[in-house]
Amino acid sequence: LIVMGTSLQVMPFGMLINFVREDCPRLLINRELVSDWEMYEQYPNELNKNTRDVSILSTCDEGCLALAEELGFKKDLLDLIEKDKSRFEKSAKDENNN
Repeated sequence: LIVMGTSLQVMPFGMLINFVREDCPRLLINRELVSDWEMYEQYPNELNKNTRDVSILSTCDEGCLALAEELGFKKDLLDLIEKDKSRFEKSAKDENNN
């Protein structure tokens, strides 16, 4: 489960992290720790029991790039971003010409 850019305060979405299996890894990409991830900072002894939660404290863009790099496909992701950026710019240009 990958959770990105959220405070997990809005229900029912804030509870979704609890509906995955106990053995499901959970990655938080966010500027700050929230929910269960925040608990590990407040109660360090609980961190020893944590076998599935990890976090990347950054913006969503930076965190996704870091994850892609770790997984070995950062170049592919950057290529997709550039392709989509070009398509978006072309669409905006066409719209302005109409």
